[in-house]
Amino acid sequence: MGSKVRKMLGMVLVVSMIVSCLTGFEKEEAKATLPSVPYLYYNDINGRFEGKSCTIYEIITGSTTTFNG
Repeated sequence: MGSKVRKMLGMVLVVSMIVSCLTGFEKEEAKATLPSVPYLYYNDINGRFEGKSCTIYEIITGSTTTFNG
């Protein structure tokens, strides 16, 4: 009976290690960030252009069919 428990515990540990490895890779990919994009903003109050930076954007390619602007 003791050997069955050890085998079951071993299988549970192996499966949990495999699952944690598979889910860990997806989380690493999600952490990738895009570089900030500089742009000019016209300030109506002082009548000047100001340099700003955008950090949240979507890359549009030739296969892009929708735009969420």
